Amino acid sequence: MRFKYSKPGIDIIPETLERTKQDKALLHGQMTAISHLKKQPLRNCCILCHDSLEQAALFTHRQLAYYLCCRCHHIQSQHIPSEAYPTDTPAGLSFLDVYPKLNTEQFVFRQNRIYKPKYDWIRESLIEFGINEKEIQQKSFLELGAGAGYFLATLKDAGIKHFKGIEQNNFLCNIGNAHLGGNYIQHHQETLSSAIVCHEAQIYIAFFVLEHIQDVKDFFKKLSLAKKGTILVFSVPVFSFATLLESAFEFHAGRNLDNAFHVQLYTDDSIAYALNMAGFSIINQWLFGQDMSDLQRLLTVQLNNRYPPYLEKMMQAKLSAMQDSLQSHIDYAQFCDSRHLICIKEK
Repeated sequence: MRFKYSKPGIDIIPETLERTKQDKALLHGQMTAISHLKKQPLRNCCILCHDSLEQAALFTHRQLAYYLCCRCHHIQSQHIPSEAYPTDTPAGLSFLDVYPKLNTEQFVFRQNRIYKPKYDWIRESLIEFGINEKEIQQKSFLELGAGAGYFLATLKDAGIKHFKGIEQNNFLCNIGNAHLGGNYIQHHQETLSSAIVCHEAQIYIAFFVLEHIQDVKDFFKKLSLAKKGTILVFSVPVFSFATLLESAFEFHAGRNLDNAFHVQLYTDDSIAYALNMAGFSIINQWLFGQDMSDLQRLLTVQLNNRYPPYLEKMMQAKLSAMQDSLQSHIDYAQFCDSRHLICIKEK
C-alpha cells in the first residue's frame, strides 16, 4: 500500500471563511438537532458489523452519546437517526448549505480547487498500479452521491468516456446536470446498497458519502459481489485531532463529528473491517485534513473582538502562515480528520 500526505490549505479558503462566518448559526442548528436525535430509538447492534452493542464502550461527545463497537471499532450515535436526519429537525439543516447554487464561473472554480486534485491523484495512482491512460479513459465510472456534479465534471473534462452519478437530492441532480449539459446524474431515492446492484461499474466513487448511510453493512456486502478488478475510491471522516478539538471546546460549530450531518465516524480499524468484508484491498491512501483549519476557526470565533485590530490581524496572519506546516505533522502522524482511499477487488 502506498501513501500520499497533505495538500495546501489554500484550496479550501473560501469554504473555511464561509464556515467561520456562519459558525453561530451552524452551532445553533447542531444543538437543536441533538435535542431531536435524543428522542429517537436506541441502537441494539453496530451499524457496520451488526455485533451487539451491549459490551460496547459508551462516551459523550458534545452532549450526545456514542458507541465505540468493541468488534470493529466503528463509532456511532447511541440513538438511531431517521432517514431524513438532520433535515427533518426543527433547525432544518440541509446539504444544500454544503452545495450552494453557483454560476458557471463559481462552479468551475470549486471544481478545479477541490475535485481536480482528487482525479489527478486517482489517475496517477492507477497508472502507478499498472493501468495505463487509455484503459482509465475507457473504464466506466459511477459516482455514488454525486452532489452537484463537481467530480463528474472533472471526469468529463479529463476525457472519460463512460461516467454517470446517482444522487438522492433532486435539486442537486438538476444543478449538476445543468452544469454538465446532459442527464449524467440520476435521481436515486433507494439505498446506496441497491445502487451497487442497479448500476454496475468498473470504478465506484464515493466522496464523503458512506458516513451518511444507514445500510453500511449491506453496502459492503453488496460490494463483495463485484467482479475481480473492480475499483472503489472513497473518502470518509475519521476519529482525529479535529474530533478532540470538538470534544474539548464545545462553543464553536462541529464539522468532523458534528452530531448532525455526522453521527457515525470511521476509524482505521473499522475501514479495514469494512474492506475485508467486501474483499477489497487498499492500493493507495491520501491522508490530509482540515484539523488546523478547525483550530484557527475555533480561535477566531472565541477571540473575535477580544484584541485591538492590529493584534487581531497579526494573530490571523501568524495562524495562517503556520497552518500547512502544522497540518502536515498531523497528516504524517495519521491523525488527520479524513481518509481518501483507492481500493481494488482481489477475487
